[in-house]
Amino acid sequence: MTRSVRYCCVVVTLMIAFGLSAIPVAQAQTLTVLHSFTGGGDGGKPGAGMNMDRHGVFYGTTQYGGDLNCDNGGPAGCGVLFKFKNAGSGWILTPLHNFHDGADPTYPGEPTIGPNGTLYGMTFLGGADSNGLIYNATPLPSATVTGITFWNYNPIYQFTGGNDGGNPTRLAPLLFDAAGNIYGAATYGGPMNSGVVYELTPSGGDWTETTLYSFTGGSDGSHLRGITFDGEGNIYGAAAFSGDQNCGTIYKLTPSQSGWTKTTVHSFQSNIDGCWPGPLTMDTAGNSSALPKMTAPTMTAAPFGRCRLRMAVGPSVCSTPFLPLPWATLVLTHRPWMLPVISMA
Repeated sequence: MTRSVRYCCVVVTLMIAFGLSAIPVAQAQTLTVLHSFTGGGDGGKPGAGMNMDRHGVFYGTTQYGGDLNCDNGGPAGCGVLFKFKNAGSGWILTPLHNFHDGADPTYPGEPTIGPNGTLYGMTFLGGADSNGLIYNATPLPSATVTGITFWNYNPIYQFTGGNDGGNPTRLAPLLFDAAGNIYGAATYGGPMNSGVVYELTPSGGDWTETTLYSFTGGSDGSHLRGITFDGEGNIYGAAAFSGDQNCGTIYKLTPSQSGWTKTTVHSFQSNIDGCWPGPLTMDTAGNSSALPKMTAPTMTAAPFGRCRLRMAVGPSVCSTPFLPLPWATLVLTHRPWMLPVISMA
């Protein structure tokens, strides 16, 4: 089952804001551009967030660029997995892998640093019948003739688009539990093709996929946007569509001996509280038995066809006439507001 995916054209730069104060509205901030993507070997149009290891090295992906022979009529290239490191005198971006799936784009998402220190990630397309896959990237011992050390790229699971899910969401990173199992959400698939939450369990060098919950596309939601754990092992996530007003839901999955139980925590009501939520971010405030604060970017209609980005903390923000998709996961700072990892304009 092959799907046609179209993203609006955006110009993307990698940015970090410094000089944040306790009064973000009143005090000016300094913006430093650390890297501007060329669309060539370094990639182009990063559309997901980055992850940082314990040494302060960032890892991320781009939608385009890299292998320019991978061209489906849009921007050239199928994306790059990259490393972004502060070298003291400046920042250095190093490509680690060029994504490709014939001539088709793959739309890779934010990579995760696994328990073994290697990278795990997903591609929204690619793999079996373009239903997406989960991969593991590990360093190679030697450099190529160009002096760039590309990493070994190993798909560990390819989605079928059936009951196991299809097109894993690239809007949020994969999650690991203490046993090394992987958790994530697929945008489509399941009996009603409305998405699933899944678990991947390692066994003898292979990975076994288990569907934890299949969405119906009714009051529970559809088109999943990533998941997060709370401190008690429950899974929270956002579904972009369906629900009471077809504006999406926030849901909770609770584990038990007999499986996982789904509870709809919130159903969005359009102009009242937003519409089409993005990935959730959870803080650690409050008692462990209470529902923690959660926030997600949402989009709703505004005058003159503009869109509004709403958050549970901080002010609403008006964006360009169409908010560029996909949304990146918000990052919780020590201040009482959120920051996006990737800024898109």
